[in-house]
Amino acid sequence: MASLSKIQFYHAGPTGETMEFDAECSVDSSGIFAIAIPDELVQVARSLGYAVTRPRKKFRLEHKLLDEAKRQVSAAIVEYLAAVETVERVIIYSADLAVSFWQNPDGSIASNGHEGVPREKGGEWAEVGKRNLNATNCVNHFSVGLFAEVVDRHTFTRGSSIKQEYRKPGTYGARPWLEGQVWGAKLNSFSSLARKQNAGSYDSMAYSEEAARFFHDTLLGMCLLARSIDGFFGSPEALRLAIERQVPVLGYSPEPEEASPAASPAASPSVVWHA
Repeated sequence: MASLSKIQFYHAGPTGETMEFDAECSVDSSGIFAIAIPDELVQVARSLGYAVTRPRKKFRLEHKLLDEAKRQVSAAIVEYLAAVETVERVIIYSADLAVSFWQNPDGSIASNGHEGVPREKGGEWAEVGKRNLNATNCVNHFSVGLFAEVVDRHTFTRGSSIKQEYRKPGTYGARPWLEGQVWGAKLNSFSSLARKQNAGSYDSMAYSEEAARFFHDTLLGMCLLARSIDGFFGSPEALRLAIERQVPVLGYSPEPEEASPAASPAASPSVVWHA
């Protein structure tokens, strides 16, 4: 089998989606030409009645005439790009919670089961977040993270084949950037927050101004929380005063009976979380 020069293919579909590749080309001793094609074209090419084989790793479209083989590859690309497109505006989000604590039956919490209510009396490790933290699987900092972004989910349907792409509004075509969606624009204005993985791996929900405002305000709340933490721990003097005054930094406060001046100094303070 003799190798020929690679053939370049490029087509743009009606939805703006494109396909471009340099295809390997060869001819065998019988004079049959073979052009390598991407996997996504295989089903379409076969549905059009074209000869597709896979003698080795790559799929090939074969024909006894080179020009006809090239035409068939182009036709398969055109058919592939002629998809039905739907667009839905959604909010993708993800919470990353790196904490571990013991939860008592009344909702109060402790650092572990030795400090809290024993398991046989209803205490248990709290199921918070997706990380399985324990004495051997540790983190060097407890952290609470949140990601949220407004995107458009484009769904391309080709028969039984469905492909989805996520695009940030305003980064394609002539669409206005979140026109009339005030809170969506505010949410996407966190310029230093960017997703690090495929958008399809995040949870998602249909866009609404109420939902966008909720995520925006939650992120701002986390910024205020960070500022508060920095204010306490960023200055030794501020930290000393906070310790002396027992200022609740993150919403923790001792139970009233333990906070009483008459309480025994030897008593172990019980701490509860106020949501």
